[in-house]
Amino acid sequence: MRALLFAAFIALAALNPGCACECDCKDDMKTARNKYGAPEEINTYSSAGYQSVSYWWWSKGINKDFKWGRYVDGCCDVSTYTFEPIHKSMGVDPDTLTLTPIEDDDLALWGIPGCE
Repeated sequence: MRALLFAAFIALAALNPGCACECDCKDDMKTARNKYGAPEEINTYSSAGYQSVSYWWWSKGINKDFKWGRYVDGCCDVSTYTFEPIHKSMGVDPDTLTLTPIEDDDLALWGIPGCE
């Protein structure tokens, strides 16, 4: 009986090679590294079966976000964002960049409700 159950389990696994437990973004991340080179910064996040990795190429103006696991449709969700490249030689150091918070008055100018 055990042998029969084991054989059924193996047959089921062979029919379903796209098991969610094997889903990740390793191939997509490797493709991005091959295309753009080693990322200048990597950010990771993991929580309750959800994973994300962000690659930053500041000097090329490219960010790629890779998401997989819980709450992600499919095996890997990849987003690409572009921006004006930031070079240390321009006197801008990505490690010391600061973001200016948007004030409620600024949001009201854009017509966002509840921000008057």
